[in-house]
Amino acid sequence: METIRLLIFFLFGITIPAGFLTFGWSMILTNLLGLAPYVPSAKKSLSLILSEANLKKSQIFYDLGSGDGVVLETAVKNYQVKGVGVEINPFLVFLSRLKARFQGIKNLTYIRSDFLKANLAEAQVIFLYLLPRNLPKLQEKIEQECQKGTLIISNSFPLNGWEKKLAKTTKLNHLSAYYYQL
Repeated sequence: METIRLLIFFLFGITIPAGFLTFGWSMILTNLLGLAPYVPSAKKSLSLILSEANLKKSQIFYDLGSGDGVVLETAVKNYQVKGVGVEINPFLVFLSRLKARFQGIKNLTYIRSDFLKANLAEAQVIFLYLLPRNLPKLQEKIEQECQKGTLIISNSFPLNGWEKKLAKTTKLNHLSAYYYQL
């Protein structure tokens, strides 16, 4: 009985209010600081994006602007990659860590940081679902820090100036995923 009470408290006392706080915090950051809003990737599209990436076990997979962690959870569970999420929103980092712990997902780390300040040198795969205005500085950073062969997956938005690095494009309903190889 105590377990059921704790579960109900967790669901209604923590999770739902955290969702409202997450959304509110995201909107504040978006408007005041010009950051990307919290918009989760659609699960159906995500499955296709990850399957087309040809991920290999133990690859180091970064999600920049990891939001609620669904991309990393899916990649780690289905492809046995090592996941690293970089997210500036402390509520989303907390929620992501909590979800991973309750699901028993290991090999997954969340860093609360601006992705322009995070060290990307270890990344072998980088997932992006960011607004185009955030991409030019990030592209420069990726080119400076990442090794040759790093795969960059951009959900919905192409990376201007990287046409020669474009390995393939996958159609997702009315959008596309873009795969770039350094």
